[in-house]
Amino acid sequence: IDSFGRARGAGSDRVLEAVSQTGEYITRLREEFRGDIYLFSDHGMHDYHNEGEGGVRGRHYTGRIEDMTAIYAELKRR
Repeated sequence: IDSFGRARGAGSDRVLEAVSQTGEYITRLREEFRGDIYLFSDHGMHDYHNEGEGGVRGRHYTGRIEDMTAIYAELKRR
């Protein structure tokens, strides 16, 4: 997800596709794994525009709120 975001922008179609694929993987993992699952992201990302680099790119670690947003989830077995 991160590499696609840096290459094409945080909200690009390719990033959204990668997020969807990750969600599908997590769904399969929950079906096959018997333990609890904990998910973490290490940072968020924002878009920036730089025509010299080919247009929209993703950037993170700049101190913007979008960059500091991280995801945490607990998927507990019942």
